[in-house]
Amino acid sequence: MFKIKAVNPVKQDIKKLHPKVSSLIKDYYLPIIKEDPFQAENLSGRFSSLKSYQFKYFGVDYRIIYQIFEEEKIVRLLMIGTRENFYKKLKLRL
Repeated sequence: MFKIKAVNPVKQDIKKLHPKVSSLIKDYYLPIIKEDPFQAENLSGRFSSLKSYQFKYFGVDYRIIYQIFEEEKIVRLLMIGTRENFYKKLKLRL
């Protein structure tokens, strides 16, 4: 099992989401990622070292972007949010 660590802006990302979505991420999706972080989709191009876990909630697409440090058994969350303008924001964050 992997440990999850988040960069500081991720905490703000979660606060901006609807409380039900925040709870769903914390209680359902993050445990799935901790168990097997390699199941997510690999991003391409500039973000090829990152993974994107995607899910829908009431028709809205969400992304959880993270980096895996296999030797240390750490998943570092980089960004969480809706699909809209997501990759532009990710580019600014990195």
